[in-house]
Amino acid sequence: MAISLPEDDTQYLIHEIIPADIADDIVMEVSPRQNAQLRLRAKIIIAKATPGAETYVYISLENTEISPGPMQVNKVNAKGFFQDLVTVTMTITRAKKGEKPAPADEFLLLADAPGTQNGTGTTTSSVSFSVNGAASAGFFGPAPMATVQEGAGFTQSCSFSANHPNFATANDSTGRSAIHRYLMETAHQGMAYKEPEDLIDHTKPANPDIFSNLLHPDKWGVSTVMDPPKLACSNLELVSQAVWRSRNGHPIATDAHIELKIEQRLQKVVSNTKGLDAFDVSSTVTHSATIRLNLPFARLAADVPTVL
Repeated sequence: MAISLPEDDTQYLIHEIIPADIADDIVMEVSPRQNAQLRLRAKIIIAKATPGAETYVYISLENTEISPGPMQVNKVNAKGFFQDLVTVTMTITRAKKGEKPAPADEFLLLADAPGTQNGTGTTTSSVSFSVNGAASAGFFGPAPMATVQEGAGFTQSCSFSANHPNFATANDSTGRSAIHRYLMETAHQGMAYKEPEDLIDHTKPANPDIFSNLLHPDKWGVSTVMDPPKLACSNLELVSQAVWRSRNGHPIATDAHIELKIEQRLQKVVSNTKGLDAFDVSSTVTHSATIRLNLPFARLAADVPTVL
């Protein structure tokens, strides 16, 4: 998926803002009877404050959603597949011929969000950073910024949020990669969730009717599997965003790109029996969508006044 510039370059003569909106719907097969869906909505901006200054790269996944699709199994003693972990990894990488992509040395992660937050219901994502020596005003995301005097600089902030009941976020970012984990933290009635078997309520037999048990001895010992939280079975909104800044004096590779990886872990849990002995079974499916976004860094090498 490449970012292409418009044919008419006149709008870039004063400032070199390269915005791109990515919209793509990706279907991932979980099983023959269940498909997960990724609704990717990414906003990317590449810019620099003045000729020869640092280059900034911003990416936002605001309005991106991921869903496991309708559960393949939804019975009183079996549920699945549902999502209990989504991991977002965003890195500016470059790849030499015949080698795997590696983080680009010339870029350092300046700011990213969300941070680590407990599953309180609302997850807020905010980044703020300053740019010095701005030549004029420009756009960052959808909001225009006021005119800035040359050399005065400015500070930019971007904030948004999403409702994430039962889910927490963990920020595991490094110096070059933004890594955000959205993980299921609580199950039914606020009970802590660590593994799929936590959905099994052993105090509730799946078939409490004693006469039915006599007719179906193979169901003895089967417990109820509680419904997963709503977000485990529906659209989980991602609130990841990140800003990178190039290092002073480091030339920018024209073959650099943003590598966006969204990994979804899906679970199925079954309370079952074997003869007269009850046993519980869970199974895990993990898959990911990796999107490589080509960045037109060659255009930023031109001696043109630029701003964020």
